[in-house]
Amino acid sequence: MLSQVTLRTAEDPDSAEVCDLQPGTIVTIAAIGTDPRCAKVWTAAGEGWLPLSTAQGQFLVGKIQGQAAKVRSSTSPRLFAGSQQERMKKFLESARVGDLDALRKASNGGLSSTVFGVGKFDANCSDVRGMTALIYASAFGQRNIV
Repeated sequence: MLSQVTLRTAEDPDSAEVCDLQPGTIVTIAAIGTDPRCAKVWTAAGEGWLPLSTAQGQFLVGKIQGQAAKVRSSTSPRLFAGSQQERMKKFLESARVGDLDALRKASNGGLSSTVFGVGKFDANCSDVRGMTALIYASAFGQRNIV
């Protein structure tokens, strides 16, 4: 968690509170809600729903950094496998957090794409707001990406 957030029993922001999560709390996203800014998560405190970003688009949840991230990534070798939309989301998130290795894997199409004949990944892809990897990297101060 990047900011204090209230964990709730349902996706509705008026639902009962489970607890308040403090910055630094590790959560696992189980599902994205009908509002894409809301997700069902699991934490050590229990499970519930929380917002992923503010109405202005500021992120409330971030990627794990450091040793924990290395352990998690080593357990999921198919980093860019899956649909083009999943690959695009991971690519943009990698740019936002400054993960150069993940960006390189995506730009090369990854091993799975060359084996199964899937086309190369479009490095100029953008999300629903028109933001590209370059915009995310610049906005979050990731000089090694820009």
